Amino acid sequence: MISSIESTLLDDAVKPHEHTNSINRSYSDLSQPHFMFYAMVLCAARTAAQQPINLALARKQTCWTSNCQSTFAVLRNVFQQEGRWRGLSKGMLAMTAGCALSEVIYLSLFEFGRERLRLSSEAARDASAAYLADAVSRTVYVPLTIISFRQMASRGSVNPSMWRVSQQMYSERGWRTVFAGYGTTIVVGCQWTAVWWAVYAQLKHVLYESTGPLLAHPSLAFLPEGLRSSSDNLALNSIASVVTSASTAALFNPYMVVRTNLQVVERATVWSVTSQLYRARGVAAFFSGLKLNMCACVLDGFLASTCYEYAKLWADRSHRRDDTTAAPREMEEEMLQTI
Repeated sequence: MISSIESTLLDDAVKPHEHTNSINRSYSDLSQPHFMFYAMVLCAARTAAQQPINLALARKQTCWTSNCQSTFAVLRNVFQQEGRWRGLSKGMLAMTAGCALSEVIYLSLFEFGRERLRLSSEAARDASAAYLADAVSRTVYVPLTIISFRQMASRGSVNPSMWRVSQQMYSERGWRTVFAGYGTTIVVGCQWTAVWWAVYAQLKHVLYESTGPLLAHPSLAFLPEGLRSSSDNLALNSIASVVTSASTAALFNPYMVVRTNLQVVERATVWSVTSQLYRARGVAAFFSGLKLNMCACVLDGFLASTCYEYAKLWADRSHRRDDTTAAPREMEEEMLQTI
């Protein structure tokens, strides 16, 4: 029964590409251990680097006073009143761990799904694979980010530990609090991911096709290889990521506001959070922190897509084969020169 379902949904007749590029590089072309390692390390590094933005955004989405302040003012108040650097690091460990672990799960399932799902449309494959991968990876991401958000939203110089916050969460409504917002993620958040990947892939495909002749022009020979490559171009990947991230961030900002409040406010429900936000500030409440959220999503989208593309490039089996075969040839040539 299971094998018949797998044969219906998944395509097993997929072989590695002889020549890979940013468009066609897929699951069969990758060394999975290397891909998972690079994805985890790069994700942890970029999440830690974005800690100030994550902290300010959490404060803006859960506190009207903070939302009326500039991002710099929010961070300055935290620095001066909540323990200086210790205050600025609130929630960083939980957020970094949640993002890095879920990233490995997500990208592995996403790459497998977008290659093997039996769907005629490439956009449909990307969207479906992204939705399924997001639904699974969120089981790790949601509990750790709730801990992180609660640490970020806590006031004062004392930073509650991850263990203390998790105990407090479980004491409220058990596993419903631990996984608060998972339902809205399945309904809305996964659609965000699905839309992002579908738009990003299609936009990248259009950019590579339309700029191919231009990139080969001799007048651009002075540019670095990474900016004029027709196979792995950092500039084209970045443009696709920035446009996709900005548009989807504006579209899904209300979801972000509701989800963050749902995870921070004790014993909250989707209805109670939504109605409370609307009574307090009307429709504007659902666009709290919009500018910062768009900036954060553009930055995260740029860093995430760049890390994703380079993790795939470094884990590409064809490139690794070239490296392993090139080394013996170089050694042989050196020995012959010595003789």
